[in-house]
This record gives sequence, C-alpha cells and structure tokens, in this order.
Amino acid sequence: KLRPHLTEFLQEAMNGYEISVYTAGTRTYANEVTQLICRHMVGAKVDDYEEWIAYMREILKETQEVLQKARNQSQYQSTGTKKSKRITQPRSVTATAGATTPDTKIDLLLTLGKIPKKKKTAPLLNHVTNKNRTTSSDEKKADEDIEEAMVKLETSKDVDVGATTVGEDASSKKGGTERKKRKRVSFEASVNEDLEERAQRYKELIKKSTEEVERIQKELAQAERMEALAVDLRKKIFGSRIVSRTDVGDLGRDVKSLRRVFPCGGTLATIVDDREDVWANATNNSTGRPGEPPDNLLLVRPYHWKNFLGYADVNNASGVDISSSSEDKKQQESSTTQKNASETNEGDDERQLLWTADILKRLHKRYYSETLSDIERDSLTVPGILKQMRREVLGSVEGKAASRLVFSGLIPIHKQQQSSDGPKKPRFSVIRYAEELGAIVQPNVDRKTTSHVVAARDGTDKIKQA
Repeated sequence: KLRPHLTEFLQEAMNGYEISVYTAGTRTYANEVTQLICRHMVGAKVDDYEEWIAYMREILKETQEVLQKARNQSQYQSTGTKKSKRITQPRSVTATAGATTPDTKIDLLLTLGKIPKKKKTAPLLNHVTNKNRTTSSDEKKADEDIEEAMVKLETSKDVDVGATTVGEDASSKKGGTERKKRKRVSFEASVNEDLEERAQRYKELIKKSTEEVERIQKELAQAERMEALAVDLRKKIFGSRIVSRTDVGDLGRDVKSLRRVFPCGGTLATIVDDREDVWANATNNSTGRPGEPPDNLLLVRPYHWKNFLGYADVNNASGVDISSSSEDKKQQESSTTQKNASETNEGDDERQLLWTADILKRLHKRYYSETLSDIERDSLTVPGILKQMRREVLGSVEGKAASRLVFSGLIPIHKQQQSSDGPKKPRFSVIRYAEELGAIVQPNVDRKTTSHVVAARDGTDKIKQA
C-alpha cells in the first residue's frame, strides 16, 4: 500500500536533510504511519509487529503446553509398556471349578480387575495385596475381594479374559451332580502392542511439536529484531519532529504554515506534499497573491493504491446484481487477473519519488556549492533556489530564448480575464505553472513569437491558426 521507491526517496533525503512530519491527523496516527514506514524500510513483511509478536507469543505458549503434555503422556506410556512387557507370551493356568487353590484365587481375581497384573512370586501375599499395602486391613480387604470374585465366577456362565472365555458346560450338569471341568485361562500380548503403538504416536507428536516450537521461536526472534531495527530507524529519521493537530489546536481550521514548525521563518525548509491548496497562504509565497502556495513547495502527484480506487464512493454505489451469469463471473476474474498483472509493473511506472529525490539532491548541491562564498551562501534561501531551478525549464538560460505558450480550450474565458486583472488576483493553475517554469503566456497565436500551442482538443481555431 506504500508508494513505490519510498525507501530510496527517504534514504536520499536523509543524506542532506532533517526530515519532519507535518500532518492534520492525530499524533497517534502520525506515530503509526512513521513506524509503518520504518518497518517497510528495514525489510519487514508485517504491518503491525507489536500485535503480531503478541500473537506469536500466545501461539508459542500454547504449543509449549501441548509439547509438555505429550512428553508427560509419553513418559507415562513408556513406564506402562515396560511393566506390561513382563508378560510377553501367552500363558495359561488351569483350575477346577469349585476348587480354590491359591493360584486359582489370584488368576480369577485378575479377570475381574481387582488387583493389578503382576508376576506371581512367593510368598502368596505379594499376589493378593496391592503394590503399596502397608496394613493388615489391606490384607483382609484383598481376601474379601478374592472370595467375592470366586462367588461371581461360580454364578456366572461366561467371563471374558482377553480372547479366551471361561464358561460352564451345561451338558456336565446331570441329576444335580456337576462334573468338575478343568478351565483354561490365558493372557494375550495385545495390551503390549496397544501401549507401544500409543507410545509411538506420542513420540511423533513430540517431534512435530518440538519442530513447531523451534520454528515459532525463530520467527519470533526475527520479528523482535526487525521491530527493534524499525524503532531505531524511526528515531534516526524522524526523531521527535512530528507536528499534528494534537500539538496544534487550530490546524484543522486554517491552512498549513511553516511558521508553526519554524517560528523564525523556515527559509531553509523544503515542503513535499501532494496538495497545494492546504498551503495557500499569501504570507508564504513571494508573489503575495492569495490562494497560491509558497515557492518552497515541491508538489508531487497524488498516489492511490489501485486496490483502493473507488472505495471513497463505496457507500453511494448501486447494489450488485447477484444473479449474474457464470460468463460475467469469468469476465470479472479475467479483468482481475489483468489488473494484478498491471500492478506488477507499477514500481516501474510510478517514479514520482525518484524525481523528487533528484530535485532535493540538486537543491542541496546548489546551496552547498564550493564556488559560493559564505556571504553569498548566507543570502540564499530554499524558495529562491527552487524558483530559479523552475525558471530554467522553459525560461531563457545561457542565451536560449524563453518559450512562448498559447493555451487553447484549457482556460475558461472568465478565468483568463481574472488572471489579467492584476498582480493581486490568483492566477489560473495552468498559467501559474507555465510562468513559474519560465514560459511567457500569450493570449493569441503569433507566428513570429509563439513557440508552442497547448490545446485540450484538436480542431480549435488556435490550432488551425498555428
């Protein structure tokens, strides 16, 4: 959105000038604009680094929290995997329904999840108590759990243990006498596989989170470094030389004046602005004509970002027909593509700031010319030097005669009359530009003296006469 060649212009101006900002906006607006310009000059790719840095810090904090949780879960899963690897192969034990051997008590209790799966070792108390048992009440509770598990197994028909089922054969029940059938209980290694797969997923999450944290930290450090460079550059270029309507209360009710910035006159100041009407003060120009800008104003062509053209009238625009056909949409997309292609060459076409920088360079060179004495230099002023530089464009220089212009169709008749009424009347802008550039404006074509005819259209009487 910034004008092309802005960096080159400011770098060239910094070599010989002290840059100040004079705006009708607020000081907050001026500070934001100057900071934005400096970010652009240091090569930043973000408009508002302060907001972006705060956002990146928040994202970094959230990512670090995810990483820490993943590490904790991975450590927990790793511990569970190591413990579960104690049972790596399917094993089975046999028991007779109704018989309550110590081994049977332990294995049947495991099927109901009453105690953690542990490798059975002597003595028996290691199998029936919890890992952290310390009192006799724990032993009693474990025995009660074992008895409860046995009762449930005897009354239930099916109990799932991994992939194996413990059941009671109905054909063995005859005449109230139950056949004692040997049951088989097995433990599969599928639990280990699930834990290992989950642990692997956590490892991948940790890896990705670590890479993301490193990337964010790198971008955050780069952003903080660029913001620090922009702040230092802003102090170097502008310093505290900002005048806004916050500082000058009547700035919005009157035209701009250099006396607000330079109370002693500002004869060594140069103004760069895309509007001259805000400087239209008779006390600032050398002619004394009201409505004319000062001589030390360098008028630049206004710049508008192409994507924002027409946005000022967006509220007055008519409604958009949403029932347009696909053909219209294709045409709109094609025009958008052509517009984007034209914007690519905008930097080559827009060279206004380069021309202005060249004028400032030549102005500085003339004032500090080695051929001038100190007395001669003290008598020079910026308005006087710029006035002389303008007159050299179309005026008489080194024996060359001044250009004599005739305008056709550019100036209304009543405006021509006002321009010739006297030196205190404001001149028409085209006439003023031509005379400031050293040209002599003629009302009619003279074959002997007229050098150029400037016409708004072809076929006018003056064009035919010329």
